[in-house]
Amino acid sequence: MDDNLKLIEEIYEKYRSLMYFKAFDMLHSQSDTEDAIQEALLTAMRFIDRIDQPDSRRTKSFILMIVESKALDIMRRRRRILPLNEEINFENRDIQDLSAEKDALALAIASLNFDMRRVLLLKYDMGLSYDEIASITGKSLFSVYKTAQRAKKQLAAALEKEGCGIL
Repeated sequence: MDDNLKLIEEIYEKYRSLMYFKAFDMLHSQSDTEDAIQEALLTAMRFIDRIDQPDSRRTKSFILMIVESKALDIMRRRRRILPLNEEINFENRDIQDLSAEKDALALAIASLNFDMRRVLLLKYDMGLSYDEIASITGKSLFSVYKTAQRAKKQLAAALEKEGCGIL
């Protein structure tokens, strides 16, 4: 257990500024931001066995995804309006290295709504089960499964439209 706490502390120290920025950008409240970060760290603690290296890009994405999810939960609880400018930020060097198919896939994923992107990334990038995704997002297992199903269908249609046969 001490190793897990050390790992969470290390993750917090490494990403606290990013977590704060992400949550504050959505919530515009210091106390709500702190609540979102605390809830995110508690959720991350439940999935600590899935975190292999605190410095990895996967860990950073995972933590920020949880923070965003917790911020959305707080917004829903406070009955605030969700921001309309949901985007995925890709690093230029990563996009330049992608083949045409991977580029098309990245653009198709970016075109999905937040819930669909989140479910697919947690499922296929982090390797989480639908049960674990439901726990992280606070949605029912059925809702998570249907969201993934719709996302895959949208991705297939977008890729077919671009002439890619990835899926």
